[in-house]
Amino acid sequence: MTDTLVPPAAMPDPVQRTADARGLPVAVLVSDTAVRAHAGRAAASDASYSSCRAGRPADAGGGLMGRAPLPVDQAPVPYVTIRHGEAPQRPPVVYTTNGHGVSVGIGYADERDEDRDRRGVLWERLTANPDGAPRYRYTHARRQGECLDDLRCQVTYADADENELGVLFLLEDAWSRADIPAGWPEGVRTLHPPLSLEGAAYSVLACRHLVKGWTAVRVADPDVEFGYRGTLYRPSPDGPIPFRSAAIAYDDPRVGWLVAAAQEAVLHGCTIVDLAADLEQAGHTDLARQVAAAYPQQPRPRASVTR
Repeated sequence: MTDTLVPPAAMPDPVQRTADARGLPVAVLVSDTAVRAHAGRAAASDASYSSCRAGRPADAGGGLMGRAPLPVDQAPVPYVTIRHGEAPQRPPVVYTTNGHGVSVGIGYADERDEDRDRRGVLWERLTANPDGAPRYRYTHARRQGECLDDLRCQVTYADADENELGVLFLLEDAWSRADIPAGWPEGVRTLHPPLSLEGAAYSVLACRHLVKGWTAVRVADPDVEFGYRGTLYRPSPDGPIPFRSAAIAYDDPRVGWLVAAAQEAVLHGCTIVDLAADLEQAGHTDLARQVAAAYPQQPRPRASVTR
């Protein structure tokens, strides 16, 4: 994420930070520590309720972020969007020990099976209320991780679209930046799950955060188990206490001391594609027409793909 996506909220007290799950706009509901400490990573430049050809819409009025081409109430509510009534819980954090009584990490005092993912990593606990009104600026952390793990669309929860070039992802456009990394978007680190074609179209049409620019990418080898972002704990005489926000690779021994707030993927084998053309080819004629009309600029060509 780039720092332009992070609201300029004051940092809370360190002990409070794990409980105060404030927002990662339009993307992942994460602890304020995790968002602010890692928001400026250029390598993680991407966007959320998303879509795919680089550029701004033909009519980009409406303020700093512009006006989305499609009213949000005319698009499906993204699966990963947090709902009213869904909120972080605050179970006591305790030590976990090995067979010799040595502390090897942290867990919850009342830990449940669903508090950890398939790799055994501890996650922030949030309530679920799928029928609540959507809070479009925030994303439910566990649903974000679920969609990345299973390569499901962050909007529709259908399987992400995949063709001979790979799985469809949407990134924040970087072409206007002076410091664009060499080889971009190869090796981009992202918090955003992939998309179906319909999910990508509705993202680019309905999300005002994407008005400033976006790029559609097919990814041949998405490493969805790369790592996590969240709050790192440390030992103290009174038990584990929040230490700092961190981006931790899955194979890092410190992952056992992390309360994860978001899962991070690395994208390998990237090819920039034309979303409208892909929609047209798949028979989504009306969505293709809307995307092409709203975003008339063509995607930047890429000479080759690194695999």
